[in-house]
Amino acid sequence: MCLGYAFKAKIFDYVILLLIIFISGFRYEVGYDYYNYYSMFVGNHLELEPLFMVVISLFRAWWDEPQYVFFFFSAVTISIIFYAIKKFTKYYRTSFLIYLLIPGLYLNSFSIIRQGIAISFFLLSIYYLLYLNKRSKYLIISMIGFMFHFSAIIPIVIVLLMRRLLAQKYSLYFHIIIMTLALLIGISGIMGLVISTIGGRYSVYSTAFVEQVSVFKIIVLFFFSLFILYSYEKNSDKNLTFLLNLYQLGIIVNFVFSDFTAVTRLSYYFLIFQTILVPRVIYTYRHQAIKLLMLTLFIVYYFGIQINALLVDEKLDSYPKMTPYKNYFSDN
Repeated sequence: MCLGYAFKAKIFDYVILLLIIFISGFRYEVGYDYYNYYSMFVGNHLELEPLFMVVISLFRAWWDEPQYVFFFFSAVTISIIFYAIKKFTKYYRTSFLIYLLIPGLYLNSFSIIRQGIAISFFLLSIYYLLYLNKRSKYLIISMIGFMFHFSAIIPIVIVLLMRRLLAQKYSLYFHIIIMTLALLIGISGIMGLVISTIGGRYSVYSTAFVEQVSVFKIIVLFFFSLFILYSYEKNSDKNLTFLLNLYQLGIIVNFVFSDFTAVTRLSYYFLIFQTILVPRVIYTYRHQAIKLLMLTLFIVYYFGIQINALLVDEKLDSYPKMTPYKNYFSDN
C-alpha cells in the first residue's frame, strides 16, 4: 500500500487484492465454521439460503473439491468490498487496510462466510442509494446479499424505514445519551430475556454463544466512537451524516447485545462504514505532522484490536480456529 502511494501505480492495488484473496481463499482448517462449510459441500443441506445453495450445487457438479468454494467466496467478498470502498472514497488504501484489521470483518469472513458476502453486498448497495440515489439498485444488490444470508434483511429494512431519520444530523450530546442508554440496557441483562421469548431456533442465542464482554473493550469502543462523532460535529455533507448514523447503529447493537456474540455479528453491517469515515478524519487535517500523528494513532488502534483478537483466539479450546494459520498448498 505504501508503494502504491509512493509510485502512484494502480498495479500495487491489484497485487494487494490478489495477496489478500490468496490468504483467505486458500486457508485450510482455519475458521470456526470451516468443517461446517465442508460438510455443507459434501452433504445435502437444502434448508440454507438459496444463492448459497446454488453456488454449492454448481461447484459440487463441476469440481469435487470443497476448497474451490472457500476460494470463490473469499474472492467475491474481498473484490466487492474493495470495489465498494473505491467508489466511496479516494482514501481507499487506508480504508481497505482498516477493513483488513477489524477482526469482525476480514477475520470473521473466514468463518461466517455467508454473512461476510452479505455484508459486502450491503456496503455496495448503500453507495448506489446515497451517492446515485438509485433505490432500485439498492434493493437489487442488497437483496442479493440477503439471498446469501437472511440476516441481511435487518439492515435492508432499517435503511428503508429509517432513511429520513438516518439522514438527519444529531448533536454530540444526543449520541452520548443514546450510547449510554445502550450500555445500560446491555449491562442490565434484559436482552437475554427478550431473545429467549422470541422462541424457535433464535432462543438458543439467549444461552449459547454467551460470553462476558471485556469492560475495557467497551470503554475503548465508547471513547473511540465519541472521537469519531466529535470529528464530524461540524460536518455538512448529508451522505457522510448518513454513514455516521449507520455506524452508530452498529455501536448501539454492540452495546445492547454485548454479551451475545452471535447477535453482535449483526453490528458489522453498520460498523463497516468506519472504513469510510475514519480515513476522512485523518486526511482532512491540514498540517502534515498532525495528519501523520493521527494516521499513526488510528493504525496502532486497529492493529491493537487485530492482535488482541488473535491472542484471544489462541487461548480458545475450540478447533479449528484462526491460529495457527494453515495454507491449503502446504498440506497437499
